Amino acid sequence: MANGKPTFYLDEAINQLKEELLEKYEKEAKGKLEKAVCPKCGQKANSKEQVNKLFGFRLTGNTIRVQSWCRICRSL
Repeated sequence: MANGKPTFYLDEAINQLKEELLEKYEKEAKGKLEKAVCPKCGQKANSKEQVNKLFGFRLTGNTIRVQSWCRICRSL
């Protein structure tokens, strides 16, 4: 509209939705980095420290992921 108010409210709503989606994505991503199970031997890790020690992480593009196999199975 000419006075710009509808656009302002729409921009505000869009920014709020973006923030909510980002928070949801960060929570889901955090959970994926804190648990892991090796598909070969079944070894489990239940904290980020255990995942780092037993599995390790890899960077694919701009995403950090947990190695799917544990360090022992990858070394065989």
